[in-house]
Amino acid sequence: MKLSRYFIGSSFRNYPWDVTIKENHPEVQYKPYWISIPPKNKMTFELGECVFFTCVAAGNPAPNVTIKRTDTDLEVSNTYGWQFKNYGITKSYNGKYVCRAKNKLGAVEWHFEINIEGPPEFSTTVKDTYLAPHENKDFEIRLSQFDKNTHLHLMMNTEPFRPGDTHYRIVDQTENMLRLRLTNATQDDSASFQVFANNSQGITITNFFVYVECIMYI
Repeated sequence: MKLSRYFIGSSFRNYPWDVTIKENHPEVQYKPYWISIPPKNKMTFELGECVFFTCVAAGNPAPNVTIKRTDTDLEVSNTYGWQFKNYGITKSYNGKYVCRAKNKLGAVEWHFEINIEGPPEFSTTVKDTYLAPHENKDFEIRLSQFDKNTHLHLMMNTEPFRPGDTHYRIVDQTENMLRLRLTNATQDDSASFQVFANNSQGITITNFFVYVECIMYI
C-alpha cells in the first residue's frame, strides 16, 4: 500500500479570535467556519496511493459537513461525513469536489480537485475475430483513462503497423481512440495485433487476432 503525501491529511486553520470568545459562551450561535480542510485546491496522487483527508468545521449549532463531487452525479464512495478515505485510490476519483458545512445560520464551502496519475486504461478492446474472404470490418480501441501525454501505437505481427499491400487502414485516431478498417479481406490479411498505450506513468497493452478463412462447402 502506498502512503499518500496527504495521509496526515489536512491544513489546520487558526481560530478567529471573535469565534473563540463565542465558544466560551455556548449560548451564542454563529455560522460555520473551517478548522481543517484539504491542504491544496488541487491534489495529485499516484494510482494506488492511500488517501485520507478531512473537512472539519466549527459552528453553533454544530454544522453538518459533507464531501461531494461537483462534476458528476455519481455518489462519492469512501466518504464518511467529514472524512475522505481510500486505501488504494483509482482513476475513477479524478474530478472536482466540494466540502460543505452548514447550519441554520449559514454555510461555507471549500472546493478542490483530485488528479490521479497512472498508466492509460482501455475501455474498449477487440476480441479475436474470424472473417470470411471479402468481408469488411472495423476494429476500435478506446481508452477510458488518459491524459494529454498519452500515445497509442499499433503493431501488426510484432512490427510497427504499415498498411503496405494489406487491406488494413487506420481511418481514425485521436489521443484516446484508434479505428482500424479491413476492406475486402483475404487470407493474407490474417494477422496478430498489439495496441500499446503509454504515458509518463507507464504502458498498457491489449492484443487481438484476425483470422480470414475460406468457407468450405461439403
